[in-house]
Amino acid sequence: MRKTEENKNRNRIILGVVLVLQLLILVAGFVGIFRTERFYQAFVGTEFPTGESTIALAKGSYEVTVAYEMNVDAVRITPMFEAGYGADYAESILLQKEYEFKTFEMLLPASAETVYFQLPKLENPEDFTITSAEIRETNQADRVVFFVLLIFFVLVDVFFYLRDKKQIFAGLTKEQKGTGVCVGLIILFSCVPLYVNYLTGGHDLTFHLMRIEGLAEGLRQGQFPVKMQPLWLNDYGYPVSVMYGDLFLYLPALLRIIGFSLQSCYKIYLVFIQIVTAVTSYVCLKEVADNRKLGVVGCFLYMFATNRITNMFYRSAVGEFTALAFLPLVFLGLWYLLGKEETEEGDRKKAFYLLAAGYTCMLQSHLLSFNIAIIFSLLYCLISGKRFLKNFVFLVKTALVTIGLNLCFLVPMADYMLSHDMKVKFAANIENMQEHGLFLSQMFQMFCFPVSGSGNVMSGVGGDMAVGIGMSFMLILALFCWEILTFFIRRKKEEAAVQLKLAQPVKILVLFCLSLLMSCYFFPWNALGKLPGLGGFLTPYQFAWRFIGIATFLGVVLAMYALKFLEKLTDHTIKVGAIAVLCTLTLIGSQYLVDNKLSTGEMVKVTSAASIDTRGAVAGGEYLFVESSVLLIGNPNPVPENDTDLVIENFEKKDSAVTMVCENLLSEERNIQVPFLDYKGYRAINKETGEQLSLVSDEQHVLSVVLPGNFRGEVEVAFHQPWYWRAAELLSLVVLLVLFHKARWKAQIFAFHSR
Repeated sequence: MRKTEENKNRNRIILGVVLVLQLLILVAGFVGIFRTERFYQAFVGTEFPTGESTIALAKGSYEVTVAYEMNVDAVRITPMFEAGYGADYAESILLQKEYEFKTFEMLLPASAETVYFQLPKLENPEDFTITSAEIRETNQADRVVFFVLLIFFVLVDVFFYLRDKKQIFAGLTKEQKGTGVCVGLIILFSCVPLYVNYLTGGHDLTFHLMRIEGLAEGLRQGQFPVKMQPLWLNDYGYPVSVMYGDLFLYLPALLRIIGFSLQSCYKIYLVFIQIVTAVTSYVCLKEVADNRKLGVVGCFLYMFATNRITNMFYRSAVGEFTALAFLPLVFLGLWYLLGKEETEEGDRKKAFYLLAAGYTCMLQSHLLSFNIAIIFSLLYCLISGKRFLKNFVFLVKTALVTIGLNLCFLVPMADYMLSHDMKVKFAANIENMQEHGLFLSQMFQMFCFPVSGSGNVMSGVGGDMAVGIGMSFMLILALFCWEILTFFIRRKKEEAAVQLKLAQPVKILVLFCLSLLMSCYFFPWNALGKLPGLGGFLTPYQFAWRFIGIATFLGVVLAMYALKFLEKLTDHTIKVGAIAVLCTLTLIGSQYLVDNKLSTGEMVKVTSAASIDTRGAVAGGEYLFVESSVLLIGNPNPVPENDTDLVIENFEKKDSAVTMVCENLLSEERNIQVPFLDYKGYRAINKETGEQLSLVSDEQHVLSVVLPGNFRGEVEVAFHQPWYWRAAELLSLVVLLVLFHKARWKAQIFAFHSR
């Protein structure tokens, strides 16, 4: 007893010493963030290091400002350095003719004796000249180090605290510990493509990197929630946050504000999504299979499915793979109500929160994936017959609560859709869905040699990325059909020793096959698109093969039923063999796709938006006005209607607001064009009197301030959210708080009755 007490005292002393050391390290790190003695050097003309001359810099973060003159539209300069591990380069910085200088971040992962900037090779070297530059050390790297240390120390302390209190791993069986380790390993190996110091290019990578950067910049400027993202379109702004749910992108945006590079934020986000996907799929499939081991198998099949690999690393379809991470929550909620043999009151409560959370997370991630989930949810409900009718009122209440939770997103989006003629309103006409469907030959494809994205029927399969479902799912389909046939043959011969409950798995089979058919080129999408009223709702998905995403998850659910039935119809050894074959085929296919991407993918290094063409980042420009062209947007300066009649002084654009002192020398109205587009929410005011001035726009929807005759004063033009957007946000917050309170109250009641 005495020895035990001595051990406890010794452990307390050790813990106290460790905590003191951690605190000292954190204090030193915090003080280091605010140190003032930092590197600074200015350059004039040819002094700027361009290879013939170099500069030595210590490991850390720097801010570089380059002033230049150019006669071409745009050039790129690339910071080069010789580090301890060899020669390397940072991101390639874009310099545009519209501007006279550029400020950008430069992160050095190691001290470098030779740092210089590689300039573009032009036919006429005089077309681009650097007139001056500055390099100053910043505290960005110090902030990142402090944050990483803080998170690491917190995790270590929490782990040892729970371990000392015997609250961690207490009561866990070997099977539970084993499944936890397996899921952890699945997450670890699913992130293999991220274990490089760059990004591999993807179809939509630039668009989503700009979403993160624009969100971070909006938060820096004081917007919350961010709606009109700055930086896009040469800082004209883009309403991507109004039209595209970005709830989960606040995580990488906050990391970006702390100081992480843009590519690091993106990688951390991908790891986060892999963790979420693994947890949601395991929990869901474990429940469906009523078996932890099969839950791990299902998690493995879903995590390494062809569709997920393609979405994450070939397409960089951030919205889509984020939404599909929460699809298991939606299915599990519906399964508790309509698929489980007997639904108890506790299951209904679980279903309510799972459905509200699952649909909300999908809607806030990717609208098209949410729409597809709604379609298949309705189909699942309809084929459930009496159980659907029994739960109809419950489902309606759940739907209303979900709508309430998402008013903060739905109201602004609906407002813009109704008030603006944006290109997204005519999305059904952008792509022919049917001609972008799959051939049956592509459906179960394991290997591919993509040279492009996804072609159409006329182009054939050659060069397409892997957009099918994979060989494993063909075997799952064949296995399940064999089991049904075997069962009925045995029952007919009166040899059936066991009864298989086929109602639910057959429904899953029907939906699985339907989703596969809907992804094919022969599904009648063109005919559906012509239906009055319904056509625009049924066919806005651009590519028919988007339905492979939900088919993948339904296929994994079908695999759970197939593997459960296999042991009943045969024996345990055959079941283990089937699992081994399915997992091996899945791993081979996914590993091939990963290896192919790593070996052929473009190497992309991006620290900030300084390397991104912010006009090209809009891709198809779905949220631009129909008449707008990105090529005609970009002048960062005010443009007076007449230089002789208007005087502009002290023009400044800061924090997404334009301020300028203007004078109209005439008694008639005159216009001054400002670098914003004509989206609802922009207002111009006379800062001296508070009077609101009129705004008009040209054929490209670029805004102009209307100055009254003989006007002189300071004018501000800025974006302000309409009051009803704020009201919608408040209502969503109220619904969320009520749900939290209700869940907490029920948990307390449950704990009281469990004593």
